[in-house]
Amino acid sequence: YGIMAGTTVLVVSTLISLALSWYLYKNIPMMAAAGCVAVVFFGGLTIFFDDDFFIKIKPTIVSIIIAGVLAVGKILGKNPLASVMKSAVSLQMEGWNKLTWLWIFMFIIMAIANEIAWRNLTTDEWVSFKAFGIPVLSLCFGLLSLPIMQKYQIKKDEQQVLEAIKDTVSLARNLCADVEWSGMDATRSDHSFLFQAIETAIKAGATTVNIPDTVG
Repeated sequence: YGIMAGTTVLVVSTLISLALSWYLYKNIPMMAAAGCVAVVFFGGLTIFFDDDFFIKIKPTIVSIIIAGVLAVGKILGKNPLASVMKSAVSLQMEGWNKLTWLWIFMFIIMAIANEIAWRNLTTDEWVSFKAFGIPVLSLCFGLLSLPIMQKYQIKKDEQQVLEAIKDTVSLARNLCADVEWSGMDATRSDHSFLFQAIETAIKAGATTVNIPDTVG
């Protein structure tokens, strides 16, 4: 049906998902809200002007904004990334600094890649790039993040870990009905403690549990 029909469906479904989130949970997660605003704004411009230029530059603009927010935060002595992720990951400050600069670089690369793609590819080819190319880039940078997270992760005792699992899964369950929990380096951890962690996650509301090797 073409990119215009697809954009229309995307915008409408995004608005419906926001409405359902508010109706069911009386809450809209900050990251989800920001993503939805971008979709509705650029999608709305695309539909109003009947020009796919706007939806094509969305990844560029969003990536630049995120990179800019992270960079400005660092310059001002703040760490927005740590503020967003600290409930799930505990890192030493040096680790947060390195991870932040890696993510800034990642979003700049994504912006450049999208600019090259939409300016040189057909619309169908760009859609394929958006659907598959950008996720692959995200995965690559995610893998690059793992050594930093492992090196600078603040060690916790078993009870602290179980409490963190309970708190984070409970928080996620209050925001959505389907909560997926994964144990980092699970196959290489102590099995008895792994079972405790899984049990804690399930009791806290996890609906899907993964037992990955993570970096193997």
